[in-house]
Amino acid sequence: MQRFMSVLGLVLVLGAGACSDSSGDTAAGAPSDSATAAAAAPSVTPAGNSKEICTAATTLVNNADVDTLTKQFGALITARQTKNAAAEATAKKAIQDQAGTWSHQLGELQQRATDPALRTALGTLVTALTTLSADDSLAGVRSFEDAARIAGPLADAVNALQKACA
Repeated sequence: MQRFMSVLGLVLVLGAGACSDSSGDTAAGAPSDSATAAAAAPSVTPAGNSKEICTAATTLVNNADVDTLTKQFGALITARQTKNAAAEATAKKAIQDQAGTWSHQLGELQQRATDPALRTALGTLVTALTTLSADDSLAGVRSFEDAARIAGPLADAVNALQKACA
């Protein structure tokens, strides 16, 4: 359980910190050490409206929502293990709602972004969130290892966003 929470939480929190400023502080309140370590690549001045878009993307994914999403994956797994269909449906809906909200909002930012690399990175993140919350993906989640596996593509998306926002 802790392993999945760490993987999902780290991936999503790093996503929130992907567009942090040079001080390493994030709007999502992620620890500056992790944001600083994740942003160790040389800095390039973002093009066009990239700074605005990166700041907005950072604001969208906050620690409270990440914690809630992680807990919902735990609730989904527990519900499946205890064969509680109502709790399973509630957890699945919560995961899909949160991922859908992020996907929609990040998609809007993607449309507004003027930098092609940033647009691509945001699109990759939207796709990863959509895949994470798809019925087919969630149907395979029976353990925290399964959940970590479907959350894995978010890491690549987060890395792409970090590079675009650096």
